[in-house]
Amino acid sequence: FYAERQRKTNLVGPTGAGKTLMAEFYAAITGRPFLRIEHNQELDKASVFGQVHITAGDTDFVPGDLPQAMAAPTVVVLDELTRATGPANMIYQRVFDRNEMYMPEMKDAGLKAITPHPQFVICATDNTKGDGEDLDMYPASNVQDAAFRNRFDALIEVPYATQAEEEALCKHLLTVPIPPVMIKSLAQFSFLIHAGCADRTISTAFSPRQLINICRDLNDGLTMKQSMTLCYINFCSKSEYSDILETYKTAFGEELI
Repeated sequence: FYAERQRKTNLVGPTGAGKTLMAEFYAAITGRPFLRIEHNQELDKASVFGQVHITAGDTDFVPGDLPQAMAAPTVVVLDELTRATGPANMIYQRVFDRNEMYMPEMKDAGLKAITPHPQFVICATDNTKGDGEDLDMYPASNVQDAAFRNRFDALIEVPYATQAEEEALCKHLLTVPIPPVMIKSLAQFSFLIHAGCADRTISTAFSPRQLINICRDLNDGLTMKQSMTLCYINFCSKSEYSDILETYKTAFGEELI
């Protein structure tokens, strides 16, 4: 609904909940190009936005990924936007406010703002709302001022898939015979870890990425215990081992170790 009307939407939810995948899926079913811009302190401004060249008195603008995408009905995702730098946010703010891209150096060179294709869509995805409440879980995120956050037309919270949905996903991915009770146990384990992350007793998320990797391992002949250790347990901190091992026992009815 919002995408079709070119509304600026912020998709917020835990890591691996499928936020970026939602936008990519929308681009696929509508036959549009898709661009994902990932943010961190090392963002290359020239490659994303472009740069002005002045050669022998002639001014030329070399467009980056974003202005190139704006020339088509592209679906652009600003991934983990709270990790973006201040200068990048200033450029995005003009895109949100005026539906055009403009850089300070473009003014100095006498260049006009770049306006997008009529069906261009831009949205953001993030683990936090940018208000600082979840910085203990996502310390690489930055707090955004209220004026910037207000530039979005809507904020949609994207939760993890339900236990039934994840069970269905496992059944779809598995190509080898696996006892149905084990599939149910895997989906239950995932659900319980999601709950543990929500109440902050567990800090290491168990996302669909882990679920998919475990299904691949099972298809390749690894046992559940081997795959669970490689794909998830080894990523966890020692302080949460006891809670996670107890969760495994609850879901599978046996000790992991």
